Amino acid sequence: MRFGRAEVGDRTMVDALHNAILGLETGLRENPSDQIGALRLAAEAAQEAVEKTIGMEAHCGISSEVKRKVPFLMPDPGAAAVGIWMRALYEGCQ
Repeated sequence: MRFGRAEVGDRTMVDALHNAILGLETGLRENPSDQIGALRLAAEAAQEAVEKTIGMEAHCGISSEVKRKVPFLMPDPGAAAVGIWMRALYEGCQ
């Protein structure tokens, strides 16, 4: 965020990363001994953020360079990548 200047809501990978962190923190707070469950919550939260980038206006990142007259119909690629990473991390730890 410091170098790319992206913030939550800018339609970047930051949206999914932020949600993943919140999901992980929630899971660990609710059940500290269930790290796999916390990873599941993090992966689910990241995917929710990915879906929310559909139709979102891009304010930062490569997507903001594309001049659009219609809303984006696909998720932000960076956010989608974070969703994939988080799901893979969770599934790999099961």
